[in-house]
Amino acid sequence: MKIYPIAFDSLGVRSMCTLVCINNLKIIIDPYAALAPKRFGLEPSNLEIDMLNFYLKQIYKIGNFCNYAIVTHYHYDHHPRPNDTNFFESFRNCKFLIKNFEKEHYSARKRGKLFEENLKKFKIEYEFADNEEIKIGRTKIIFSEPVWHGEVNSKVGRVITLLLKYKKEKFFFGSDAQFLIDENALNFVLDHKPKYLIIDGFPTILEGYKVKKESFKIGVKHMEKIFEEINYEWIIIDHHLLRDKNFDKKFPYFDYKKITTAAKYYNLENLLLEAYRKEIFENKISFDLNKYKSHFSNLIKNVLS
Repeated sequence: MKIYPIAFDSLGVRSMCTLVCINNLKIIIDPYAALAPKRFGLEPSNLEIDMLNFYLKQIYKIGNFCNYAIVTHYHYDHHPRPNDTNFFESFRNCKFLIKNFEKEHYSARKRGKLFEENLKKFKIEYEFADNEEIKIGRTKIIFSEPVWHGEVNSKVGRVITLLLKYKKEKFFFGSDAQFLIDENALNFVLDHKPKYLIIDGFPTILEGYKVKKESFKIGVKHMEKIFEEINYEWIIIDHHLLRDKNFDKKFPYFDYKKITTAAKYYNLENLLLEAYRKEIFENKISFDLNKYKSHFSNLIKNVLS
């Protein structure tokens, strides 16, 4: 089992897009990316727009070779915008395993329905995955029941997490579960004891504003439980947490070996373009995007060859 983070917040865009390769089987999870429309009262910088366009092109390339695509929920940093025909053309021969949207809030139902209509329009095969176990040869995909998008009873609804299992290898993907605050999300991990984990970090930039400080404390306790009870090889913690330039001070558990970010997983520096949007507009900081583009262009070329 080979796991490749493709687009993440530590890599310059809002995303948790991940490619998993098991022999000739290629599975992409949450195959899209987006930008914050406003941050510090500012629209995305040219650097962010450049990286977003770059990653979307890489996702399209992967789509032409992928066997399965998984969509864990209906936010546009995790699933495609309905007018992105390039996406649907690229994924024509890929089967989608998607979250059921029927029992979610209005926005999720609306976006999910539009997504389903596009899958039908482009004659792309799909099935709902909530709480299902799907076997593909010797690979098993175990989906959780819907868990809360962060805080229990969150206004932004629920997501599905999943475990990929091949022989003795287990990989957990915890999309937008924000430190697994929901006890059901935590217990899913503790029950399966995966070797590799990708977990969405808590949105500390919203702490005490849109999310409760107590929720952060609960999330930290849940992460500590995972650190203590699971014999993991590595954990990537990224996404919401990496929108805070002081993320590793607020959550001082990163050692960048076993507990790391998507960027550091590849020995790249964290590319926090959104967190530094203000400094970019004020010309107080600059970033070299070429090394990231070169890294992922070569990576995807080698993986797909």
